[in-house]
Amino acid sequence: MSKGNLFSDTTLRERAKSLVETDPIAFLVRFANADLHQFREGDWLNLLDDLAAFARWTRLSGPMNLRLAAIDEPGPRAHEPTLFIGLQQAIRNLLRRVAESQSVLSRPPVQSGGFDLVKDVAVSVEARRGETPALVFLGGFLNLLFIKAAVVLATEASAGRLRLCPECESLFLRVRKQQYCSRRCVNRANMRTWLKSKRGKASHRASSTRSYDKRKRARTSPNVTVAGRKVK
Repeated sequence: MSKGNLFSDTTLRERAKSLVETDPIAFLVRFANADLHQFREGDWLNLLDDLAAFARWTRLSGPMNLRLAAIDEPGPRAHEPTLFIGLQQAIRNLLRRVAESQSVLSRPPVQSGGFDLVKDVAVSVEARRGETPALVFLGGFLNLLFIKAAVVLATEASAGRLRLCPECESLFLRVRKQQYCSRRCVNRANMRTWLKSKRGKASHRASSTRSYDKRKRARTSPNVTVAGRKVK
């Protein structure tokens, strides 16, 4: 299933809704990896619903009490990609910054630049009788979602599972001792290690020789004797 259909399938849709409440970091990873350019009408409606649920979600780990008061929450037809591409990229950069610091990569870490997405946001403290004082943010819906994502990354323990795949550098949420984002990347890494070994090199030489002989006979005659070929 393509990433573009992530929020449209019923099973994935129910799972995404539960992720907002049980593992918001996993939800952010799904949003960051989704291909918004492939979304259909129903995908956008579902995405808006999920992002609204994420904005309303308040069960943060730790003592912080956070409230978001959006002044321009998108309506049901506010599904232009340009409204969300910037938000997705900014959240993806946040996630990758955290994941990069916790990953084993072959290249030196690259520090992400600053973000200019958040602006015109008012911050205040609201006190209600019998409740912990809340930090209240008032501003544009997309700006508040970015702030919420940053707060979640700073307070949720599951952020410690964020990783970048050492093979393709895709963002993923680690399960147990997982090192790669997919079986495909595991196989690629294993094959590269195998080809560096003595047995692997010998196997590669033999395979290359057989392929060369097959192509040579296909161009000439099935019974032709193929001269030896040097393989690195």
